[in-house]
Amino acid sequence: MKWPQFARIVLLFLAVVLPHAGQAQFTYTTNDDNTITITGYTGTNGVVNIPESINSLPVVSIGDIAFRNCTILNSVTIPTTVTNIGLEAFSYTGLTNVVLPNSIINVGPDAFYACSYLASIALSSNAASIRNETFQFCGSLTNVTIPIGVRNIGDNAFEACSSLKSLLIPTSVTNISGNVFYYCTSLADITIPDSVINIDGATFAHCTSLTNITLPRNITTIQSSEFFECTHLASIVIPDGVTNISDYAFFFCSSLTNVTIPSGVTSFGGNAFAYCRSLPSITIPSGITSIAGWVFSTCTSLTNITIPEGVTDIGDGALSYCSSLTNTTIPRSVVSIGYETFYDCSSLESVFFEGNAPSLRPDSFYFSPAIAYYLPGTTGWDTFDGCATAQWFLPAPMILTFEPDFGVQTNGFGFTISWATNVSIVVEGCPDLANPNWQPVQTNTLTTGSAFFNDPQWTNYPSRFYRLRSL
Repeated sequence: MKWPQFARIVLLFLAVVLPHAGQAQFTYTTNDDNTITITGYTGTNGVVNIPESINSLPVVSIGDIAFRNCTILNSVTIPTTVTNIGLEAFSYTGLTNVVLPNSIINVGPDAFYACSYLASIALSSNAASIRNETFQFCGSLTNVTIPIGVRNIGDNAFEACSSLKSLLIPTSVTNISGNVFYYCTSLADITIPDSVINIDGATFAHCTSLTNITLPRNITTIQSSEFFECTHLASIVIPDGVTNISDYAFFFCSSLTNVTIPSGVTSFGGNAFAYCRSLPSITIPSGITSIAGWVFSTCTSLTNITIPEGVTDIGDGALSYCSSLTNTTIPRSVVSIGYETFYDCSSLESVFFEGNAPSLRPDSFYFSPAIAYYLPGTTGWDTFDGCATAQWFLPAPMILTFEPDFGVQTNGFGFTISWATNVSIVVEGCPDLANPNWQPVQTNTLTTGSAFFNDPQWTNYPSRFYRLRSL
């Protein structure tokens, strides 16, 4: 059938002036370089295909908030002409899965924020970073593919993705920013490559399904609250290069039973291991000079703690509520013990002090039945914050090698001998340990458990070594 000439003209006119039906669903702007940015969606279909071009101009960008709050949207196809997805572009939508073409270079912050039905997403291989809050509150997200090429994962990127169980981080990533996996309560398996040199604070906080993790060897700090309330974390390998464990780093890791602190660690933050209720023992590395406040508070299974020589201060509440701790030794270097340091250590029977009495803040031993044992010859034990004191009798005599009595004196070289009451000790001297010829120098009777030895002849020898023996 032949159309009348008038009808053919009308149809031709409509084809020229009416937009394509799919294109009519979008609002857009024309950029200065004759490209198109999608700025909105007015359609009612939940399945959306973004066109490659509009008015013969290529669609290169999905603009800021373009589909925000479009709850009917459950599927979107993005053409390979698109290189940019803007801020909050798909936030609060009903998307269930997304494949981002490799043409996309940039995905803006919050791009998929609170897409609560989003179950899987494959990122573009050309993206250099995952921006801040990109997938925050995507509670159904179970599958994420991060391609090689991504170098940075931004703040809160996967926060509260409560269905995410595992994730492989590629070897191109060097930085993981703060709170990235905060409240990812199903995350049980994550691989972090050694390419990562920084993991910011609270990254794994409240990851309550995480049972173990190996950290990359190039990090130097466990940041603040990094594993806060990881209640099923049982073991962790801290790399040898770590020098600082920040405040609240392992707070309330109540299943943690095994942690080795590298010898290079020089500082603990407050509450770093507080409420690690399954931790049976811990060795503080020799580089620590101050034990922070509340650092081991409420470690109720802690039975053994080694405090090294060199620590000068034990902070407030550092060992409070450690109800399984029965005894501990305080090195001679400690000069200060803080408020409630041993508060309510209900099983603590003995605290052995290797030096003079440190200064105490009030209630250091409050609700603790401990007896403070001190070496004969040390000072400051007349009053000790109401704590009972008693002499500490060693199995063998000991030279107290701390000031003011140790070292060069006015009339010779001296030191205090500590052991037991009313025993006699012979001090022997030797000028050369390679050819030992020990000779008696002086006999001392320890009438109060200690005695001061002084050798006025020590300058007569190029070197002189001393040892003790009982009569």
